[in-house]
Amino acid sequence: MPIKPGSKARGVDITSSSGERQSKVSGTTPLDSKALKTKPGVRPSMLGGAGRPYTLPITGKNILLQSVALDPKHTWVNPRINPRDQDLLRENDPSITKLRSSMVSESQRDPVLVRKNTGPNGEEYEVIYGSRRRFAALLEDKTRVDGFNLMAEIGDITDDADAIRLARSENNDRENLSPWERAMDIFRLCEDTYANCTMDQIAELEGIGRATVAAYKRLAALPKVAVSLLENPNVLSRQDGLALLKTLEQYGLEKAIAQCERMAGEGKTFADTKKLRACFRVVEAPKASAWPKVITRKDGSAFAKVNAIRGSKDKYKIDLVGIDSETISEIISVLKSKSNG
Repeated sequence: MPIKPGSKARGVDITSSSGERQSKVSGTTPLDSKALKTKPGVRPSMLGGAGRPYTLPITGKNILLQSVALDPKHTWVNPRINPRDQDLLRENDPSITKLRSSMVSESQRDPVLVRKNTGPNGEEYEVIYGSRRRFAALLEDKTRVDGFNLMAEIGDITDDADAIRLARSENNDRENLSPWERAMDIFRLCEDTYANCTMDQIAELEGIGRATVAAYKRLAALPKVAVSLLENPNVLSRQDGLALLKTLEQYGLEKAIAQCERMAGEGKTFADTKKLRACFRVVEAPKASAWPKVITRKDGSAFAKVNAIRGSKDKYKIDLVGIDSETISEIISVLKSKSNG
């Protein structure tokens, strides 16, 4: 859904996918609690009451958000909506470990936001935001016979424009996206929502400089498999990512991707980009030295060898081999003439 230049991405001035503005909608759209109780993945004992009213940020539609406990296995994350790359979440990431521990010991204080939307593997509920909490719940769910609840709020969010705005806002407010994930998000927006916008307009919509937009678009060319080799994508700063991309291109991008895939298959990970870049250093062959200069006789034997003195500018040494006194005198005479002596 391309937006028109002049629209405000972070406000409510973007039209919905239906092309209509609904900033003043009377009433709210409730969900059927009885129907919810019969749905797979919903644990009825944890179903909330009437719900809380909420106004969607783009369409302006008024809905009710209802609290519900879900089986995390019945949820999914849509990469078109949520910019956080789920493949880059790591069980051993300290932030995930801390989040999981908190959800177990203190219960899940903040619910995720979901909507009814079937996933690629038949999952019933799309997580609009809260994918890290979903991931932590999935990890804990595997360890329990009776499973582990993912606390959620569910609402009638039918327009993707609303879902995208909510997902991006939540990720900006909470655990920041890695620069590479932000780059991929901006790249996708440039291909779709911002397709009719200039670089300056995109910069204004994103609240960043034009040069930063260009840098993010460049960073989006960094292969995902290379980022996946890092223990945590957040160790990859924008500048580090651009340096890594340059290193891979110098190495040969196709060859580098193949090597990344081999390392990923072997389970290798790297704590920082410096160690990863070292795997793709292009070792230049030593340049042939211009020295010594060897002068040979007709029979191939050495007559003279001229060599530069290392560390001394414009200083040279001449070794003469098999020279008689007459020839030496001639050479000295030539040298004197060159010195104007």
